[in-house]
Amino acid sequence: MRPQQQEGRAGFDLETRAHMRSIIHLEGLGTKLIPNPVDSEPVSLDLAQGTWSILGLANQISEDVNMKFTLDRAVSRIEALASKASGARDLLDFYHHVLIAQRGIYGSLSRGALIGDLERDLRALRPGLRTLLKVARDQGTEFLADGARALLEASDTDLDEMLLDYWENPSDVQFFAKATVQPYALLIAERGTKHGGRVADMRENRCRSCSGKPQLTYLEGQEQEGSTRRMQCATCLASWVFRRVVCANCLEENPRKLGYFSSPDLAHVRVETCETCKYYIKGVDLSVLGLAVPLVDEVAAAPLDIWAREQGYTKIELNLVGL
Repeated sequence: MRPQQQEGRAGFDLETRAHMRSIIHLEGLGTKLIPNPVDSEPVSLDLAQGTWSILGLANQISEDVNMKFTLDRAVSRIEALASKASGARDLLDFYHHVLIAQRGIYGSLSRGALIGDLERDLRALRPGLRTLLKVARDQGTEFLADGARALLEASDTDLDEMLLDYWENPSDVQFFAKATVQPYALLIAERGTKHGGRVADMRENRCRSCSGKPQLTYLEGQEQEGSTRRMQCATCLASWVFRRVVCANCLEENPRKLGYFSSPDLAHVRVETCETCKYYIKGVDLSVLGLAVPLVDEVAAAPLDIWAREQGYTKIELNLVGL
């Protein structure tokens, strides 16, 4: 019998999300939402003063050191951010443990032979899944810990079914499966192997490698006006070039329907909203802070997610901390 999936998006219930909101101190986020049609001039949000000094050099222009995404870089980046954390140390510490486990899964898988069809590669993923379950049991919220303990009692067959279900029908509801599959799918994408068992989706807002949804968007290049917009996949973490002024969800092109919101304390991260579909995605501008690692900085900018939800927007894909 297939093990029970966690209720709520990304495996976080409402109580857990309320706890996250409290630990990142989001009082003062009641800014009126004002759509801004100018891509290069985001509206400034009035975040609670002093709450997010965590990003440190976010307001300083950094040399362009944009590099290929790796889990090693992600771990190094979150370690740098967590050391400066003020209001969300628990959240970042948990994600730090997840990234370390994912890096271990990637390293273990890279030393073996993979086919690229998850159903035929399941045996190789079993140890990594159980490692992540132990991380959630020991480091996660009470809700995640309870779910992890239950899954640790499940059979390999049941856990295999959980991974296959996610692979065939990706959902940010399935926290454990998503966290396990990401390093596997990343390795397959890097090797240029076709992802087996996935239905190809040729829409421009889907990953070229695995057809996954975008987790985030980012700008790379020397200057914002001349930079390239890319999407990073929520499933395999690969990236692809995407048009600048267009909704990442419904592909709305009318600039008056698209909004961009940022905070002086998070100068290189912004919320990109669409009035047509009421979805949003977070964007990271590497021309402002080249040292940023979009996957990590997107998580670290958690107050922007809370603000966007309070304005009535839904995120295209929740990240691994449930925001």
